[in-house]
Amino acid sequence: MKPVILFSALLALSISASSHDSKAADETPVGLVEELADIQLDIEEFDYVYEGQQINLGQEGELVLSYFSSCRLERLKGGQVEVGQKSSQTTGELLDQQTMECDQSQLVASNEDTESAVFVFRGSKDDEGSGIRLYSTLPAIKVTRPIAYAQINRMDLDGENWLISLKPGLNDLAKQAINLEPGGTYQLVMNEERLTFTIARTALATDNTVLGRVIIY
Repeated sequence: MKPVILFSALLALSISASSHDSKAADETPVGLVEELADIQLDIEEFDYVYEGQQINLGQEGELVLSYFSSCRLERLKGGQVEVGQKSSQTTGELLDQQTMECDQSQLVASNEDTESAVFVFRGSKDDEGSGIRLYSTLPAIKVTRPIAYAQINRMDLDGENWLISLKPGLNDLAKQAINLEPGGTYQLVMNEERLTFTIARTALATDNTVLGRVIIY
């Protein structure tokens, strides 16, 4: 069975407690908050963002967003931001933009008609049998439900496996001293669900962005 990403609808953001909330136009997440600076919002780093979501950065607030479908990274400053599927519109400044290496096919739309079943893993049984590809040797795993048991097993070599601890939110495995090998094939076991993933041969031990190294569960 393919695992399903569970999350509740995210209320739109306000720059202060006096601001009113509004719901994002599209309940399917299109990216992640990578960084926040000089601003107080009702979101945190590594939260999902949604198409049509409005974010008020005020005059000096800075926000870095990454997008699943375009592998794009944007640094925005000030003004009103409207989140798009592949990039965002802003009345403020676009300080920087770049395209990163990431596996755009990691997430696919779920056919399940429930509020929580929006995305599923492409999974280990894809046509090529290689699962998803990460572009850093330092994986991060984002989960939104408790995981009782988690382990990473090396599939192309015997004897390499790691028990890992996963909590709801973003889990940076670099903090658990896990640095995988470029070109290696691995299987992530979470509870009774499994996902095969590979580390790109060109991957480095970089953790300056979540995009390109995150597995979403």
